[in-house]
Amino acid sequence: MLAAIIALIALPAAAASAASPPTDSIQQGPLTSDVGILDWNGYCSLTAYRTSAWGWCDGTGPQRYQILARCNGVLYGSASTPWFGDRRGAWVYCPSGTVVTAVGWRRA
Repeated sequence: MLAAIIALIALPAAAASAASPPTDSIQQGPLTSDVGILDWNGYCSLTAYRTSAWGWCDGTGPQRYQILARCNGVLYGSASTPWFGDRRGAWVYCPSGTVVTAVGWRRA
């Protein structure tokens, strides 16, 4: 079985909190809609907000993915795990008092 792949896109430095996420496993870049990560199963579109993130990954399934958000240095995953190609996507939320510092996805 393939190891889980985690790809994160960090917020620009000016928007990051004092507790910056570690640099390992984080792909630096702008945080905006339609930031894509190519994978064998498709293209992932991620959108971050101050305290939540949404995303979907293109593909054909039946494999599933999970949307990730790093909130003040702690990684959280979406409760739902849609199949690749399900454009309804998934949401992940930061706990009260924290903000999104990076977003990404991984196979579920």
